[in-house]
Amino acid sequence: MNYTELNSEEFLTKLQGFSDNRIKNIEDLTRIFDIIIKYGLQNQFEKLLFSAKSIVGLLRIIRNKDNNFSDAYFSTLKSELQTNTESVITKLQEISQKGGNFINQIFTDKYYVLTQENIQNLYSLCEDMNHVKMYLNDLIRKKHN
Repeated sequence: MNYTELNSEEFLTKLQGFSDNRIKNIEDLTRIFDIIIKYGLQNQFEKLLFSAKSIVGLLRIIRNKDNNFSDAYFSTLKSELQTNTESVITKLQEISQKGGNFINQIFTDKYYVLTQENIQNLYSLCEDMNHVKMYLNDLIRKKHN
């Protein structure tokens, strides 16, 4: 999908509807979306969405109280979560730096300094990006049908 065809405001309004108003970080998604459109960062955005979706899936598995993991499997899950978290941060940094010092500082203060609050902020943004990924997949599916 070519993101330059999309109007960020319209896209995000439709995304909110698609997600049943579960998007929590609409301002940051708007900033990200505007930057990727302006600078043609579609590949970085796709990688960011993939890693965010992976984080959401891993957290869902880890948080499921019905799961009884072996220590080895839990260690693997934690390692994958760490790898994907690092990937999300790296891709977000690449994108936010293109947005200038002000945007980059907002993202640094909110997502990159790994405090407990910032980790929660980052995972909340990942949940939003998971909805973006599902919505984009839905748009592609509808376009091909």
